[in-house]
Parts: sequence; C-alpha cells; structure tokens
Amino acid sequence: MKTKLTFLLLLNVLFSFGQDEDNVNHLVSSTSLSTFANYDTSIKGSPFIQKNYADAKISKLDKKTFSTMYNAHRDFMEILKDDGTQYFLPSRKYPYEVVFVSNQITYKAFNFKNKKGNKYGFFKLATNNKTSNLLVRESIELKEAIKPKTGYGEYTPSKFRRVKDTYFINFTKNDIAISLPKKKKSFYNAFSSHSKSIQKFVKNNKLSIKKEKDLAKIITYYNTLLK
Repeated sequence: MKTKLTFLLLLNVLFSFGQDEDNVNHLVSSTSLSTFANYDTSIKGSPFIQKNYADAKISKLDKKTFSTMYNAHRDFMEILKDDGTQYFLPSRKYPYEVVFVSNQITYKAFNFKNKKGNKYGFFKLATNNKTSNLLVRESIELKEAIKPKTGYGEYTPSKFRRVKDTYFINFTKNDIAISLPKKKKSFYNAFSSHSKSIQKFVKNNKLSIKKEKDLAKIITYYNTLLK
C-alpha cells in the first residue's frame, strides 16, 4: 500500500482532541444564544463572509432552504427563520454540510489545530475528490478601536477585517483538517514519495501554492497519484 503523505504522521497529534467538547449542532434559538448577535452595529465592516443572506441547504435536516450567512468571526451559520434568528454551530454530533444554493459553495466542520490549540470549526470545501480534498479556513477578526492619546489625535473606530485564508488538506475517511505548509520546500516534502511529481506538476502548469484555485488543481492531481 502506498504511503499517503507525511501528513499522516500528524494524525496522531490531531487525534488528541478532547471528547468533552460536545457542541450541540442543531438549530438553536436566539433566546438561548443571544450573545452571538450582540456585536456593536456601529463597528465598521461585517463579521459575515456573504454580503447578504442567501439560500442554503443543510444536509440530513430536510429538503428546505434556509436564508443563511456564515459568521467567520464567531464561526457559526446564522439562519433566518419564521420564528426568528437561529444558529447552526460546528459539531461532531451533527456533522452536516451547509450548501449555498446559488454558487454551490459547501461548508463542513473539521478538527484542526491552530496557534491556540485544537479546535473544531467550519471550512469551505474547495474540491470534491474521492480520497483527499482542499479545505479553506475563512476568518474575520475584530480590530479594536484606537483612542487618541492626546487631544490632537484621531479616533479609529472598531472594524471587522477579513484576514488571509488558510489552507488545509483532508482525507475523506476522517474529519481531520491538516494544515498545508506555506514554504515551498516543506510543501513539497509533505507529499512524501509523490513530492517530485507534485513539484513537476506545479512547475509545468505555472501554479502557485498560495492561490486557492491553483491549490485545488494540485490536490486534485495528487488524488490521481493515490490510485
């Protein structure tokens, strides 16, 4: 059996996620999770990826569509229903996919590791392969207001700011997202016995390991090498 990347060497680390993290991932009312909506509307920008609510389907619930936006600052789906605003949280118990109808963009929750430790959160699925897929972690941060230190200084209001997307790989037999290295040498080495083939593919097709569309092509090509 062929070796699947050095990424597999990292799985033992990622399997250490605590079992006590059991978020309830059904649609919950704004009365029970009202703090989610309590951000100051005077803040510049938006915590959402979408500009407006858009129709989305949630797998395994029903065939209905929901008016949905992804809050990338707090990492949950905000949904408008007849009985008010509700929220869909990332959860191991309810690992449902959220598919936006108009552009067919799909979000799903995965285990991953960042600077703060082990987490479980939503990713955008950038490919749809059988063995491994490119995942995109979207994030929006809140830049706090800056008060003037003197009477002549200028006040800078709080602002939501989209930060650079980060890229991960997932093998479809598990729910673990593994970070893709940003440096070329580490990136190619991560593909183990297929590193030279990947490097040649990137060079011949003039691709960048920092662009989503190009990474999607690379991961899709990598799937062909695993057959």
